Amino acid sequence: MNEYGFQSFPEMTTIKQFSAPDDWSFDSEVMKKHQKSYIGNGRIGKFVDKYYAKSTDFEDFVYKSQLVQAEGIRTAIRAHRKAMPRCMGTVYWQLDDCWPAPSWSSIDYYGRWKALHYALKELYADQLIVPWEANGFLHIQIINDQLDTLPIRIFIESKTLDGKELYRIEKM
Repeated sequence: MNEYGFQSFPEMTTIKQFSAPDDWSFDSEVMKKHQKSYIGNGRIGKFVDKYYAKSTDFEDFVYKSQLVQAEGIRTAIRAHRKAMPRCMGTVYWQLDDCWPAPSWSSIDYYGRWKALHYALKELYADQLIVPWEANGFLHIQIINDQLDTLPIRIFIESKTLDGKELYRIEKM
């Protein structure tokens, strides 16, 4: 699988290099001019609003846009790796930028890593745990891209928000 992605804004240090404080809104003229997807800023805003509390300011929105991008790509990479052997590879779009802007990249124009780039180390590791829910059940697939088998110990614990243990499972 290749050329799939989700946009996010670069970090504020980068945004400050091409804009003024009056431009710090995802629908400002400067942000629109730096956006190369006709649905980009609106789509980013839609998913930030869907998965996070209302942003307190533009900087908070920018940070959350990177978390949404990382989670979107995490979902795709896990699904692709879980589909082995039907899918034996995954390449997200894109690594870096040719100018400072909201984009699909995991590294911005100035070489600054977005949240996605930090997540990629885990997502492309030789071993990956992929949990998912289906029909009310938790499923877990352990992916091992090494040639040797590995001994595995699984420990799952569920607690309420106040710390009360609901159940615990341990398997070898």
